[in-house]
Amino acid sequence: MVYSLSNSDPIYSVNGPNCQSCRCCCTGTTFSINNYSTDEECGTIAKKWSGLAKEALTYADNFCDLMYFEKSPKKDDDDD
Repeated sequence: MVYSLSNSDPIYSVNGPNCQSCRCCCTGTTFSINNYSTDEECGTIAKKWSGLAKEALTYADNFCDLMYFEKSPKKDDDDD
């Protein structure tokens, strides 16, 4: 959960697979970021496969964070 700093209300929830085996880590894993109030997906966090040596011998992981944005309406420049 991601909470608001002002009043500690939940804003987003992060959902991912409940996989405990090594198999899903070998192909990468995707976590969805959902708006807490509407449950609409608004982004993802993906764990990327780093290669056998790094995955087996270290605790380091690679993550890629993607957020979805709506386009802003074009402003009308006819204010002359």
